[in-house]
Amino acid sequence: MERTMTELAGLQETEKDVDDQKKEVQEDLRKLKEQRNALESRIKKELRPQESQQINILNSYKSYLRIETEMSLIDSYAEDFGNDLDDLENEQKNDTTTEYHPKEYFSDDFVPTMSEYAQTILKECHYSDLLEATFNFTKFDIMVNGEDKGTSHGKGYRSYLNTVMILMIRKYLANYAKFDPHTFIIDTPLHGFDDGVDEGMPESMRAGLYRYFMNYQDEGQLIIIENLDHIPNLDYEGSGATVTTFEKVDEPSKRYGFLNDVK
Repeated sequence: MERTMTELAGLQETEKDVDDQKKEVQEDLRKLKEQRNALESRIKKELRPQESQQINILNSYKSYLRIETEMSLIDSYAEDFGNDLDDLENEQKNDTTTEYHPKEYFSDDFVPTMSEYAQTILKECHYSDLLEATFNFTKFDIMVNGEDKGTSHGKGYRSYLNTVMILMIRKYLANYAKFDPHTFIIDTPLHGFDDGVDEGMPESMRAGLYRYFMNYQDEGQLIIIENLDHIPNLDYEGSGATVTTFEKVDEPSKRYGFLNDVK
């Protein structure tokens, strides 16, 4: 019993020591929590705004460097552009021949070649009363039987010969041009028949012109715009041509004009 009482007293003393240590640890923990809360509060109130501010400063600096680089590049371009303008102005001051004469750049065989094209195209188109077709370099236009296109014929013949002139240029570009546009548009090649002018033109001439269109598609794309009442009755689609008809009808299967959905 005495031994047990002695051990019990020892245990109580030990328990008291443990409680005291526990209280000390709890006090230390409380102080640490206070310190942690204080640190978190400082981070939230002081350091976080400073971090955001530093990030903004860094981004602004990066933007500044980028803008400075771009400005430097623009200044370089501006300087080069200014130098080019100065050089051009100096060249113009020193150059006494500023006029441009394009006819001087044509080769010696241009006129005979164009004259040959005029003769062969009109012959293939069954041009009536054809004796000789030539190219007048001074007027830069076609001549038929020694006359220009406005001398002895009306508006229909002039339109016809204007179309032939375009075909001559197209053929020359296809054969000799360094930069060929490949696309030509002719608006109403039979213009003049709409209002009854030159109605005496043979049907063989009209059909011959359109047959020529179909037979020489390899010389570049040719877009013809013409009234349906005046085009010859030929098999256009059979020759590989695309035929598009414009109708003033508001239907999905019909086309109103050049631009879709525009009336």
